[in-house]
Amino acid sequence: YADVEMYADNFDGNNPAPYLSKWTCDKAPSPANQWQGENISRFCDPEYDRMVDEIEGIVDADERAAMGRTMNDMLTKDSNAIIPLVYRGTASAHSEHAAACS
Repeated sequence: YADVEMYADNFDGNNPAPYLSKWTCDKAPSPANQWQGENISRFCDPEYDRMVDEIEGIVDADERAAMGRTMNDMLTKDSNAIIPLVYRGTASAHSEHAAACS
């Protein structure tokens, strides 16, 4: 039944950087890493790699989200490196009064 399994891929929380870092050039399977890279589509774009490094340092949530959307478009619309079929929604919350959430 593997041919009918649902493909789902997403990330926890509200930080897309760790998820998006899976598609850097150095993570493409190759003889150099004994074919163990997680970038199985072998997507490789130096500009994308630069953005992976940059997004880690962005503190502003809106700016980080905007860059994440741009990077997502590079992986999906622009290159078809990944083809999203299913996204299981996740919930994230933020409170200025964390003690009230106990």
